[in-house]
Amino acid sequence: MVSANGPVTMKNTVVTNSTQIKGTLNADNVTLNSLTVNGKVNLLNSTINGVTTITGYLSAKKTTFANTLTLAANDLQLDNCTTGDIVINNSGDGVVSPQTITLSGETKVNGKITFKQKGGLVYLGPQASISDMVFNVNGKLVLKQEGKVVDLGPQAKIKDVVFNGRIVAEKVKKKVTTASVVQSTTSK
Repeated sequence: MVSANGPVTMKNTVVTNSTQIKGTLNADNVTLNSLTVNGKVNLLNSTINGVTTITGYLSAKKTTFANTLTLAANDLQLDNCTTGDIVINNSGDGVVSPQTITLSGETKVNGKITFKQKGGLVYLGPQASISDMVFNVNGKLVLKQEGKVVDLGPQAKIKDVVFNGRIVAEKVKKKVTTASVVQSTTSK
């Protein structure tokens, strides 16, 4: 078991028990059994086999979350990552701005995205995919692709969506809304 208070840097590390950190974690090429952090987390080329629970900011690149990723924060950045369910809890910091998930590169969410509070945003890159998505009312999915408008067809790669909010497609450089679905439920 790894337990630390303060900044932690890991490189080329395997931890077979739990990892619990109160502070900043910067990790490159690590394999962890489970991860609990109260603070800022930056992951690169890593694998978390068990449950991941973070209260704070998370940025991950080329990382696999094999189990549920639970976050209490306003911002989540995943680039070329794979994850199961994502649960976004209230950040508790009193910030009014919406909670934001940015899925870029070939990020794959093999499960549900659930916002526990209203107003969550998911920015879905042109190569990212989500298998299931559950939003609270006023949640918003924004499909972005540089240079052209994204349609809501197969390019969006959304298989099953239960959605009680708005879906908006827009250009990156010009804000052009091409489609929206308000207060509806869609599946397959």
